Amino acid sequence: MDFLTQEQIDTLKKEYGKLYKVPICGTDYIIRPVYKADWEIVTKLAADNPSVGMPELDEKLVDIALIGPKPDVTKGGWAIVPAGVIPTLSKWIQAKSGFLVPDLAGQQEISSEPIGGDAVSIYGKPSDEDVATAKTQSSLKLNLVRIDDDYYIIRPLLRQEWRAIMKSAPEDSGERDYLIAQRSVVWPKKVNWDETPAGYCSSITGAVMNISGYSGVTSVEEL
Repeated sequence: MDFLTQEQIDTLKKEYGKLYKVPICGTDYIIRPVYKADWEIVTKLAADNPSVGMPELDEKLVDIALIGPKPDVTKGGWAIVPAGVIPTLSKWIQAKSGFLVPDLAGQQEISSEPIGGDAVSIYGKPSDEDVATAKTQSSLKLNLVRIDDDYYIIRPLLRQEWRAIMKSAPEDSGERDYLIAQRSVVWPKKVNWDETPAGYCSSITGAVMNISGYSGVTSVEEL
């Protein structure tokens, strides 16, 4: 990170929350998470240009979230950089923004498990008092979701809620994930989703759908 002073690093952390160093082909690249507004730029590019492929989307994502070092345009820019740098950076940007990236699943800190003594004592958050309060506010089973250093208590989505969300938000719409998260997260009580890494809603939605009966069946027995 020779191109950044400690003062610059501290300033960037205040702006973006976290920074990450990704070593690729002998170069230490510095990336940040992407947030809702950033992700909307990428999804809009895909929606407005059906012919755009993953390489272009990866490049757009890297263009948004790469702090540096950036290749010298006068010397060829990304064209003279090893081919795997952009897609690998894109995967790590998504992973550190809370999206579940299959290739990096073993290196991501994303988990969901039923609320209980073990879950709370292992992670330390939320407090027992927070869990007790959440339980009084919902008769449904609760799960604790951990994404990196952040924690959420979620409940299943009800059928009538799912139907309402399907009507109000298009399929494959990021807005659908936000609506599901807003309804299903019972703790913390107030979450500013615009300032939350863009993939958190997607990962929370996956956990919500899991505990809402859309997956998670371990066996089916013929009678």
